[in-house]
Amino acid sequence: NDNPLLFYEHIANFALKNLNTRGKMYFEINPNYDSEITKLMRDKGFENIDLIKDMSNKNRMLRAS
Repeated sequence: NDNPLLFYEHIANFALKNLNTRGKMYFEINPNYDSEITKLMRDKGFENIDLIKDMSNKNRMLRAS
């Protein structure tokens, strides 16, 4: 599949069904897709979304709850 967000979407769907109410989800992300992944998480209903930078100051992790 040519959709670079496919796995993030599947994991987000799984988390929506299985994550505890106060649970958090963490992703290692490709920094080239940070805004698209953030939008996807918002569209899925996650409200608290943080991007975490790596040592090169690139967005490398996403935390969502």
